[in-house]
Amino acid sequence: MYYVYKLSILSELVESRKISEVIGIHGHDSDEGLPGWWEIRNRKEEDDNYFDFINHYLDILENKYEELEKIGVVRSDISVWMYYAYDEQCNMEFSPGSLKRLGDNGVTLCISCWQT
Repeated sequence: MYYVYKLSILSELVESRKISEVIGIHGHDSDEGLPGWWEIRNRKEEDDNYFDFINHYLDILENKYEELEKIGVVRSDISVWMYYAYDEQCNMEFSPGSLKRLGDNGVTLCISCWQT
């Protein structure tokens, strides 16, 4: 069982290099066969320490929205993903503060789970 967390930005009209410069982290084009998406990923195994992916990615994004808009990225182009592969039961919870912060930032949360 493992988790993959991802910050994704729709980049059809923007060079990935420009997004990386604004974000301050070298991202890459999606490796899932989805053209036009810039992303950064973090993979965690079930036994790894907790990773607060929502706040981690929002910390990266906050104070950069204006610069992103200048290069053609709007908030509706941004999403935070959680992928979870499980074998018995799928449970998850999110703190109200993290979900409020996502909403206040206008960032979409996406979750994909599958049984291994």
